[in-house]
Amino acid sequence: MRIIPFSLFLFYCLSLNAQKFALIENKGKNAQQFDIENPNSFLGILMNNIDLISSMVDQNGYRGVYENYMLEELGVSNSEMLSLTTSSTIRLWEPQTNEEVMVIKTQQSLGQFLDSVKEFPIYEGLFNADPQNLQQYWDNSCEYCPLRIFSKYYFDIRHTIALLIEEKPDEKWVHFIGELSNGKRMVTLSLRTEQLEQIDCFKLMHFASAEEGDLLYTQLKKQAFDQIQSEACRAWIQGKEPYFMSILSSFGNMGYSSCLYYTSNNGLQLMGVRHADSLAFIQQTSIPEGSVNESTIEQQKGSIYQLYAYETENFVNIIRTDQPFALALETMKQNPDYTDIALIDSTYLENWWTTAQVGDTLRNRNESQIYWKEGPAVKAAFYYQIGLDSLKIPCANISELVFYTEHNGKKINFITYNYEMAKVHEEYFGAILTPINKSIQTLATYMNTQVHWSQLLDSPTKKRSFLKLSKQLQIINTNLDI
Repeated sequence: MRIIPFSLFLFYCLSLNAQKFALIENKGKNAQQFDIENPNSFLGILMNNIDLISSMVDQNGYRGVYENYMLEELGVSNSEMLSLTTSSTIRLWEPQTNEEVMVIKTQQSLGQFLDSVKEFPIYEGLFNADPQNLQQYWDNSCEYCPLRIFSKYYFDIRHTIALLIEEKPDEKWVHFIGELSNGKRMVTLSLRTEQLEQIDCFKLMHFASAEEGDLLYTQLKKQAFDQIQSEACRAWIQGKEPYFMSILSSFGNMGYSSCLYYTSNNGLQLMGVRHADSLAFIQQTSIPEGSVNESTIEQQKGSIYQLYAYETENFVNIIRTDQPFALALETMKQNPDYTDIALIDSTYLENWWTTAQVGDTLRNRNESQIYWKEGPAVKAAFYYQIGLDSLKIPCANISELVFYTEHNGKKINFITYNYEMAKVHEEYFGAILTPINKSIQTLATYMNTQVHWSQLLDSPTKKRSFLKLSKQLQIINTNLDI
């Protein structure tokens, strides 16, 4: 029997558990996945779904991102990076009573608050905290809100020149190698491949052809104008119905991903992304004034405002008198029939009071809604996610139809039709929404249902010396657990 020297046996055992590294650079056929202007490239998809990154980072325990002091040690300006801010409440625990309380900021100064609670054992932990940090938490929290700890972390994916795939025995990571303005390179973000392979969570984008865009724009405009001839709209204008849901006012906002990750910290927020040309370079900004004509519908008289009288179990109206509003309000508060008046926002009530005539029954204030916007030439695009149909075949699930215009070389959102919401309300709108929804669903059949970058991450990881890779890339910091 052949005897293996112990040193070779030990090397063999260690190599079985050693990390493996593969390098994917912005070269050759892989270069298209680094094209951040392509909304369906690897980096383009991440920029288009950048809100998910904060949740991924939270899941990873904030590994692969930087705090400010770490950047200072590296000589890197945080202004070059994107950032996310976490917010967690300060909770105190008293072991003898097994009681946990949140610290609520009062109108007092921090010193006054500490003096007022120094006799309570449960607050002992506050006196052991760093005074400077505690003052910062106090200053950054709102009055009568729980005291919070705010932490900011920095990352970036915009200037990625390479991906470093790291494979461990129990997990696999993708490290983004970014190039700074001074030419230095560093790991700017680390995410687990398991997170990136959940492709049904990511929104993709499809740019419609000019012919498709014109057809959809014409159809949506027709539906909007048909809607203002509907009975529901006429009843709203006459003040007979309190609510009216116009197509643009209801569907004019972008939807949110239906697959947001769970986050353990309250107040997780991305900062600086609005400057990163996210959302596939269709910016969520306003078109310059003067270049847009808005068609509006106005409710001449709102619905009658009524209060519930608990003693008589009837509804009572508010009649406008010649008294000033403040005096009339105080008078009504003395009347048992007007118990619920304290629940009304007094700003709205005063507006209704001042716009009514003496002797009138108080009605909600006048309202106007935009039912159509007309402006520069627009093009169409779809946001969609990849799912499975009833036969388990990949299909495109459209969330929004976006009409955008180009201004100063940038794509700017002009009208958004929230298709997910429209499908929910189609029964309410009836035939008004059906034509445009059918056209959208027909186009969904031809959309891309594959994410080609998944193969990029699944490529076999090679055994390569990290030291050599680091020198090859001239990385100033790895931020890795090597």
